[in-house]
Amino acid sequence: MGEADRVPEGTVWLDLVNPTPAEEQAVEAALGVDVPTRDDLRKIEPSERLYAENGARYMTLSVLCGGATESPFLSPVSFILARGQLVTVRYADPRPFGVFAARLQKMAPEG
Repeated sequence: MGEADRVPEGTVWLDLVNPTPAEEQAVEAALGVDVPTRDDLRKIEPSERLYAENGARYMTLSVLCGGATESPFLSPVSFILARGQLVTVRYADPRPFGVFAARLQKMAPEG
């Protein structure tokens, strides 16, 4: 993340795609949350998909990836809401994330 692993001021969404252990630790330290690892997401039970812990809200869901291909698959994505910031943790690239990111880029002020 850089600069002493602080979340930049004004950040609303941190999208962790295939995060390294160092990135996970940086977000955990900055926001006081527990970022689930790839292994954690694979093992999550249905009863553990929605919970609150230490002031943060956690939700994990299975998202369709590769829907336009002959081999679509489901991949877990975790959403963590803490301190007014959203963290997404994912190990695949579902199409809606790319579409949303492209829309945000169009809305961003130039300069």
